[in-house]
Amino acid sequence: MFQIITNAIMFVMGSFGPRLLLSLGLSLGTYAGTSGVIDEIVVIVQSTYNGIPADILNLLNLAGFGHGFSIILGSLVTKGVLTAGRAFINKAATV
Repeated sequence: MFQIITNAIMFVMGSFGPRLLLSLGLSLGTYAGTSGVIDEIVVIVQSTYNGIPADILNLLNLAGFGHGFSIILGSLVTKGVLTAGRAFINKAATV
């Protein structure tokens, strides 16, 4: 009985294991590429933001620019995570 259960588990994992690892690698690669682009956007905006005169910077801060920018970047990161998850699911379904 134990041999039958072991063979069944090995049969299922034999086809599922490589598919899972391949799909997981694809989703991590997608997320890594997306997060690299977002990091570059943050660096560019920060360097530009620091070059703004103090009066305009204070006005932007009063208007909530920092919160708005955080919301926009948060949505980009969320989209990246969802895209990576979708790539994981699609790749797992096709392999």
